[in-house]
Amino acid sequence: MFKAVHIFLAFVLATALAFGCSTIKEGAKSTYEFVFDDPTTATPVFPEKGEPVVNIIYEMADTLNSEVNRALLPKESPVYVQRFTNMENPADNSPFGEVIANQLGIRLVQRGWRIAEGAPPENAVEMFDEKAAAHTDDDIMVRKEGYSLEPSVLKGAYEVSDDSIIVLAKVVRMRDNVVAAAHAWSLPVNERIRDLLNTPDTGESMQPTVKTTF
Repeated sequence: MFKAVHIFLAFVLATALAFGCSTIKEGAKSTYEFVFDDPTTATPVFPEKGEPVVNIIYEMADTLNSEVNRALLPKESPVYVQRFTNMENPADNSPFGEVIANQLGIRLVQRGWRIAEGAPPENAVEMFDEKAAAHTDDDIMVRKEGYSLEPSVLKGAYEVSDDSIIVLAKVVRMRDNVVAAAHAWSLPVNERIRDLLNTPDTGESMQPTVKTTF
């Protein structure tokens, strides 16, 4: 009698497991879900964003262009571009700082800025004061009384985290270190930016999370 009951219960249990496993197998998208019937909670360390880096940098330059104080920085003033630096590691020589500075400069040229090549001369302020006073700069089309040139430097810094980069940029007058334009942005860390930072993908693309409820 008891033996027959045991056989019957074993049959019912086996049938239930068979149907249950079939249901999980059909809906499971990974081995984890097949075994635990619950999707993984791990999140990507480096989320891949589809927007090209150059488009993001051009949007940054457009923001600087729209916010610059032209009372402090006349449009004809030369602006020298300086390599951006890593705030946490000033010795960082990855291409990122050079690339972002140059691409900002390129976009500002397209927006009518006078971007100067190379490092600014030590006497840049005096030199351009003389040009403004004598009106000898052939590139200046508008001549007006009280005209001035304010040689400036586009400089910036960045801080890298797991999934984003904070980029700070500002345009500083050489005459008195007054900031004529400044802004901060957050860029996504994608494959292209990892290359520019000399940070290869080590394969650790997932951050494990602990499940605290069951």
